Amino acid sequence: MTAALLSPEAQRSHDVERLTAGGFVLVPVPKGTKGPAVKGWNTDPAHFIRTPGAARAYLGAHPGAGVGLLHSESQTAALDVDSEYAAQALAAVGVDLAALLAAPGPKVRGRRGVKPLYRVPDGLSLKPHALGWPDPSRKKGPGGRVVNVTLFELRAGPVQDVMPPSIHPDTGQPYTWEGAAPDSLADLPELPPELLSLWQRWGVLEPVMKAACPWAPAEVAPPSAQRVSTPSGAGGESVVNIFNTSRTPGEMLNLQGYSGPERGPWLYPGSASGHAGVRMLPGLTPEGHAAVYSHHAADPLGDGIPRDAFGIWALLEHGVDVGRAQPDAVREVVKAAARFLGLPVPERGSAGGAGKSTPPARNLPGVDWGEVRPLPPFTEPVPGLPSELLPRPLAAWIEDEARAAGLPLEMIAGPVVVGAGGLIGHRLTLRNTPNAPAVPGNLWGAVCGPPSTRKTHAVEVGMRALNRAQRAEFERLEAERPSLETARDMAAARLEGLTGTMKRAAKGGKNPPPMPDEDELTEAREALNAAEAALRPRRWVVNEPTIEKLGEIMRDNPQGVILYRDELTAWLSSFDRAGREADRGFWLEAANGTGSLTVDRLARGTVFIPRVCAGVLGSIQPGPLADLLDAQRGAGDGLLQRFQVFIYPDTFPPFDQAAQRQPLDVQEGERAGAVLDALPGLTLELLGSIHPSGDGAPLIYSPEAQMVYDVWEVDHAAQVRDMSRGEAYRAHLGKLPSTFARLALIFHALSVVEVGVDRHPNPAQVGEESALLAALWCAALIPHARKLWGEGRRRDVLDAREVLRFIERGSVRDAQKVSEVRAALAQGKAGMTGPRLAAALELLEACGAVRVDKLPPAGERGGRPSPLLRIHPQALDAQEPEGGEA
Repeated sequence: MTAALLSPEAQRSHDVERLTAGGFVLVPVPKGTKGPAVKGWNTDPAHFIRTPGAARAYLGAHPGAGVGLLHSESQTAALDVDSEYAAQALAAVGVDLAALLAAPGPKVRGRRGVKPLYRVPDGLSLKPHALGWPDPSRKKGPGGRVVNVTLFELRAGPVQDVMPPSIHPDTGQPYTWEGAAPDSLADLPELPPELLSLWQRWGVLEPVMKAACPWAPAEVAPPSAQRVSTPSGAGGESVVNIFNTSRTPGEMLNLQGYSGPERGPWLYPGSASGHAGVRMLPGLTPEGHAAVYSHHAADPLGDGIPRDAFGIWALLEHGVDVGRAQPDAVREVVKAAARFLGLPVPERGSAGGAGKSTPPARNLPGVDWGEVRPLPPFTEPVPGLPSELLPRPLAAWIEDEARAAGLPLEMIAGPVVVGAGGLIGHRLTLRNTPNAPAVPGNLWGAVCGPPSTRKTHAVEVGMRALNRAQRAEFERLEAERPSLETARDMAAARLEGLTGTMKRAAKGGKNPPPMPDEDELTEAREALNAAEAALRPRRWVVNEPTIEKLGEIMRDNPQGVILYRDELTAWLSSFDRAGREADRGFWLEAANGTGSLTVDRLARGTVFIPRVCAGVLGSIQPGPLADLLDAQRGAGDGLLQRFQVFIYPDTFPPFDQAAQRQPLDVQEGERAGAVLDALPGLTLELLGSIHPSGDGAPLIYSPEAQMVYDVWEVDHAAQVRDMSRGEAYRAHLGKLPSTFARLALIFHALSVVEVGVDRHPNPAQVGEESALLAALWCAALIPHARKLWGEGRRRDVLDAREVLRFIERGSVRDAQKVSEVRAALAQGKAGMTGPRLAAALELLEACGAVRVDKLPPAGERGGRPSPLLRIHPQALDAQEPEGGEA
């Protein structure tokens, strides 16, 4: 029967079935409503409509009902416009609503207009947002507060949008498609960059859109511009103040190719939308200067920080972010600003504001001052990953990706190794020693860094092969779904027929049928179970599962999965929510990857998970990380310590535009992709590691590799037993032996794939090269762990800084006795023991900032000499560290 001959109800069912066949995951919408009413509709798969058969059954049983698109399961998003003012609000952040609505792609037409639908890029998990302005009529609600009117919604995550041909409950008319209805998810356009940027920077851009409301400008506090203390110019006036008084932000923007009138808005030269998104900040900075704020995602100014004229010029002309750069870099750019303005160049040490001053040294004999050198870093620096430590089959590709992204090697290599471990999972295991547990390849990894350091890109590179495998599995299943569902229905019908025959035979009566054979019934039941299992996709990646659902996924995928979260903060903090207390323990088990678990739930019954194995990969910012660490007592329960591949870099490569624009080597990318794609095909049996029973046996080290591990283990045990280190850090080190095995296993698997199982000299044993590389990686990860847990801080540097602060205040003066210095520190509540003060002064002497002279005793009776502190006239220049964390 053709579609034209279908009845209205049959046509509606046909249209919904077509959506499910195209990969759309739907949820039931009862008749006369605009959304599901049943509890758990967006979390429990039992309520999801995934197949044409399920759609047909639901609509057949509920005439007049509708369906909604579940964004979280479909990896989709929608822009829902509710007010004519939405265009004005979006324009304030550089988004052209008219262009979005006019762009090609399926849109749902409802009562208020059209709603565009988009595909969310793989690996991203978005949350819904809504923007409201006060009612323009100043309508007030309960309590006398002005009612807010919703302008638009960014809809994604665990929410739904009603789909055609559902009936709108207010109008009684069906929702329709603007243009052709989509045949599959592939027909939806990918989320536009300007909308994705708005989604990801909602916390920064929402106040700007609220401030664009013409009738309520005073209700929104504008973001504050950054302050900067800088050297002074002529007459003691700050160079920066002179710069900002004599130059405007508009002049500096036009100088750098931005286009727009003097008061804005301005268009970023590299804008893809052509919409001017650089705007003047309402009001003035705390210093009384005008500042601008950019909403262009690619704009160097678009990092969420308002900037005055000097800040614009420093960043765009010299690449110096004065609010974050090292003091030496700020000093240099201020000197450049003085030259730009034709002012005298300030000297080093005449720092801004009131300036720092050091009491002049007395003209005592024996003082020959040299140059003052900065103090060493407060923390031990985190070295970059040498290219020699990259796994050989992936080395060229990782270097190419890091070069193109302008990132240090470890930011790419860490996620790639964690991703490779996710591809291996529990297919391969390795024992460090004969009595040690066999560990799989799953790892927990994270990249930590401030905003706009391309953490997401680095993590996505590591997830590429996993996402590729997951996408291929979903596509395979969709292609085979009709035949698989047919096989399932036939198996169900056969079992149902045999069961019915059995019941009639058991009842007896006149001419009962023969009782089915027990083996026949068992065979039919097994066939149905196999047919239902064939419809469940192999899972590689999960994003935001409940532990109940994750338990079912792990039951069906005993080789393990990997959780990917762009921002790990929300996931880590979710364990503290009411009702989620059990989640933490579940994930602790999953990180080990070695045990089984039985989960008993009233709704789901008993779920036996033969292998609880999961990796985790994501990113986190230093601020939220500090909050998590502050909330942890001691070593905690070891959850954060499980992030063994924790990448927390100190330095980034210098900006090299030419290098970053050089195309990626396609052949190297394909070669590395082929190696990673082959990892899931490795099994213990294929590598020849087999028990006498024929089952796979854990891999072992070769004799040479075992010696590498044994030597490493002795040195590592000494570090773990160093009680001068913090408890949390020692707990982190305590998990390194397992990490050693996982890394060695991954490197061995990569080497086997590279040369081929048949050509590898001993695929059943991890070789010396893989063990050495694992040992070097463990050593390379330790500085990142020290930075994570606040270890490696130098007490003598901290105390030396304190002495310099007292010198700056004048509380410690030149030619004082060291005993008097110690008394002054104690009086200022910065008391130090004698050895600590001696270590601080020794460090300051090494930097040339002070000298400790031992004067001969006065008087005829003699006695012990009195140490005297001598202070360099430029001693405060030693306050600026050369690097490291302040």
